[in-house]
Amino acid sequence: MPSVVIAGAGLVGALNACFFAQKGWDVSVYEFRRDIRTMKHVQGRSINLALSQRGKSALEAVGLKEYIVNQGVPLYARLIHNKDGKTYNRQPYGKPGEHIVSINRRHLNEVMITQAEKSPNVKFFFEHKVKSVDYDKKQAEHEEFHVEADLILACDGAYSAVRRSLMTIPRFDFSQEYIEHGYVELNIMANNNEFAFEENVFHLWPRGHFTLIALANRDKTFTVTIFAPFTEFEKHMSTTEDVLSFFEENFPDAYQLLGKEHIADTFNRVKPQSLVSIKCSPHSFFDNLVLMGDAAHAMVPFYGQGMNCGFEDCLVFSETLEEQGNDIANAVQVYSERRVNDAHTINDLAMYNYEELKDLVNRNSYKLRKKFDSIMNSIFPKSWIPLYSMVTFTRIPYSEVIERRKKQDKILSSLLTTTSTFALIGAPHVYFSVMPSVVIAGGGLVGAVNACFFGQRGWKVTVYESRPDPRDSCLEHGKSINLALGCRAIGALELIGLKERVIEMGVPIREKLRYQGKKEGVFEKVQTLNEGDFPGEFIVSVQYILTINRHRLSQLLVSEAVKYNNVKFLFNCKATKFDLNSETLLVETPDGLVTVDGDLILACDGAHSSIRKSLLKVARFNFSQKYCDIGYIDLSVNIQDSRELKLGVHNSWRTDGVILVALVNKNQTLTVSMFANFSVFEEYFSTPEDSVQFFKTKIPVVYGMMGE
Repeated sequence: MPSVVIAGAGLVGALNACFFAQKGWDVSVYEFRRDIRTMKHVQGRSINLALSQRGKSALEAVGLKEYIVNQGVPLYARLIHNKDGKTYNRQPYGKPGEHIVSINRRHLNEVMITQAEKSPNVKFFFEHKVKSVDYDKKQAEHEEFHVEADLILACDGAYSAVRRSLMTIPRFDFSQEYIEHGYVELNIMANNNEFAFEENVFHLWPRGHFTLIALANRDKTFTVTIFAPFTEFEKHMSTTEDVLSFFEENFPDAYQLLGKEHIADTFNRVKPQSLVSIKCSPHSFFDNLVLMGDAAHAMVPFYGQGMNCGFEDCLVFSETLEEQGNDIANAVQVYSERRVNDAHTINDLAMYNYEELKDLVNRNSYKLRKKFDSIMNSIFPKSWIPLYSMVTFTRIPYSEVIERRKKQDKILSSLLTTTSTFALIGAPHVYFSVMPSVVIAGGGLVGAVNACFFGQRGWKVTVYESRPDPRDSCLEHGKSINLALGCRAIGALELIGLKERVIEMGVPIREKLRYQGKKEGVFEKVQTLNEGDFPGEFIVSVQYILTINRHRLSQLLVSEAVKYNNVKFLFNCKATKFDLNSETLLVETPDGLVTVDGDLILACDGAHSSIRKSLLKVARFNFSQKYCDIGYIDLSVNIQDSRELKLGVHNSWRTDGVILVALVNKNQTLTVSMFANFSVFEEYFSTPEDSVQFFKTKIPVVYGMMGE
């Protein structure tokens, strides 16, 4: 079996040992520290880590996800502490249930070392420091001896000795940037064996150019970290009196729980630690050496992705090896090509996120964008995912995350420059509601489906419809009697739980017949609809077109929508205009004109939309309207004998410029739709007598069933 030497038994080195133990490779891990499982204290690194989807996926691949996650504390939101020490602002991370996990670094490291050691082909050599790599022999040099392997993984941290030995290699790009901020860690102890703060949130005290954070531990304590410019530490936290005054003024609630003695003792013992961002390219050398984790991309901790990115390194390299058939030379090259850009991207994102944590989270513009992204994600869950969610709750490559964000920014910029569209999404109001509200102009089919969608989501839904309640009448005037539903429409109905009921109500059309001449039973089979006629990307697999009565479908949708307590239909209320100045909707009700608004406004008021009409003067709103010279008439009659017309067949005739379509319904009615130029209507159907004569002589089959 191939052999691998791993420099470093930290988080990334230990996880790599687990991956290669699974593969059956001979694994040797060299670590300059003592075995942390035998140490009372481990110095130098943050106690807490935030585990998210990328890290979970890597742990799942080696069978450790469930155990590790259960050892942590789930965090579902940021809790923003205001300067008064009494008021807060909660900002959920993502959708309900989405969370990160606060876990103990040391425990995680110990678990992975122990897991790897269960394999007889894995050996750990503690207190063995890797010094460099021999270019010519492709060996790792230790303090006293050389070791060889088929593959060498440098997981020896931000100050990697392996990377340092490669610095003179031509075309090896490297950058190292220390930021102006440092950090100091403190602790809040358990209060009567209970958490002193709410435990399932990420506590944040943003104060402009400095910030304080706190994460819960399983032992009911909190790890508290202050980030500030070194100049701030020097000016305001250099003496005991100064630091106590600083904490009491800026973090009064945390100050009480930390305690004067602990703050003073910590700042007397500990100096602010520095934060470094490291980038390099490539990540692979000599066909058998790979830099991973902080050795390849040390980053500042403000996105909580340092460990997650390092763990994903292990997973991506393992996947790449398998893709390349365990061809090490090809795998290391492909891995580097895939990973460098992603690593650089998350380094930059981590720097950006500090601006968010220390300042932006308190700004209305930030809250507005976060709420807007949430609304768009609820409407377009696959195509519009917020930036933080893409980074934290998916495995979308970091570089692709940025490209998607740029597209979102571009779309948002276009919306902002088009007042009409901006108004329709209700963006100026989105950060005022605890639960979002949506106003829907039009309670027809599209409006009613939207009411069902948002009713499911728990939004407050108000629908204004100019016509009476369809449930109070047996016939709808002015619209086609029958509708043809394809895969897209049925897919949407499935999402609101109505697919089966609609299919039961309708008639599946699996065959099209075109009749020829006047003789009964003479027809041409035009098309039989089979599975292959429908592309596979549709939401549901339907091998037919479904015809259904429009009015019955409208009744069903309204009845379904109002089952949600948060949905209200107001009939005989016409949305007449969108007011561009107040960005509200004007509605004409039986009691007079009223003004309504919502976090989101949907104009579903049909082809002759009053809302759209009120926006025609808005700059850059493109609009065209063209009537064709074809008209139609819908007829529906009761029949006793359908003769040649079968249920589930689309029957059509073409004669003298007239297209006539006939469908037999489940209730033994016949729906006939007739299409022709207006000139043909004038020629053949200007009087009742002319109409009867046309059917009698041109389409006797239908005439016989319909009668005069």
